[in-house]
Amino acid sequence: MLCVVISTSRIHSWVSTALSHKVQELDLSLPAESVYMFPNTLFSAESLSTLKLKTYSKLEVPSLIHFPNLKTLHLAVEFPDDRSAQQIFSGCPVLQELHLINCNWKRTKRVTIYIPTLRQFSIIEDACPDDYPFTDRFNTLLYCEILIYAENLQYIDCTSFLTVEVSLCNLSSIVKAEIWFDDMYEMQDICIPRALRIFDAICSVKSLILWDETVEFLSGEDNLEARLPIFHNLTHLEVRRPSFYNDASIVLTHFLHKCPKVESLHIPETFYMARKGWVLDIAPQYLRCFLKTAIDLMFWWGGGRLKVTIFCSKDLAVDLEKQKEINHQLQVIRKGKANVGVEFRERKRRFHNFG
Repeated sequence: MLCVVISTSRIHSWVSTALSHKVQELDLSLPAESVYMFPNTLFSAESLSTLKLKTYSKLEVPSLIHFPNLKTLHLAVEFPDDRSAQQIFSGCPVLQELHLINCNWKRTKRVTIYIPTLRQFSIIEDACPDDYPFTDRFNTLLYCEILIYAENLQYIDCTSFLTVEVSLCNLSSIVKAEIWFDDMYEMQDICIPRALRIFDAICSVKSLILWDETVEFLSGEDNLEARLPIFHNLTHLEVRRPSFYNDASIVLTHFLHKCPKVESLHIPETFYMARKGWVLDIAPQYLRCFLKTAIDLMFWWGGGRLKVTIFCSKDLAVDLEKQKEINHQLQVIRKGKANVGVEFRERKRRFHNFG
């Protein structure tokens, strides 16, 4: 495997030499200042099973591309036009993993990726303007659409500022999804619909990971619950790296209302802070999955012990025996830690104001 940073003048000969030795894994990390002319043999190498190409410069490709044995492809490049991008993806008939990392799509309008063998797909857009070579792309959204047809896709990682429209088609085999969205453009009228269309496409997923930025981003949609799809197969929901802001619990609850089969809910301790303290604001039918996963709930340290407020139905609010049972289960979960003070309140309003 070749994994080096090399000068522009040597790139052609280095790659040719590596390919002549039937290299199976090729990892190229190149300076972004120049456009590189790779040997044509790179794009028809029979020996390659893994190709990682990081240039952030315009990728010039030949008219014929065919990777007969390529299973893993990582690209961090600028696509010169629709045709070139289309050629690359069409030339990978047995590809199983595709990772597009901070690619520049400013010269493209519509790219279709049709790879039935694809199992894992990630589109990563997480570079800050100050450290990304093409800072001009952060000045505006791109009206470019990337269509993904991958009927056997099992895992997707979408980390994006939603600069481009990602259209996921026919993901009937999807098992796990990891979603990180952030609206650095402050153009929610465009970015939120793009995000919701992605959720529509992955609604058959079984395991869903949401990063805290995603939760905060979605809080900008006033009609979120109505616009979210029903996740019929979802059994595991996780929120990572949660932050302190008022609408997080509301967004989570909207998700839970659309997850009828959820069994495992993983939320770290510092998740939601209402104006009057820490609150566990969750519909009663989902309380069981909190308890089942034995996680730290949304606790607030105050007055020498942990406190949690559970907003619930009228029946639970007056059912002292059920409250006692839940209280006991919470103490068991917190065994070895501070005791929990539990308060039950009847839910009289629907997640708009906790004042």
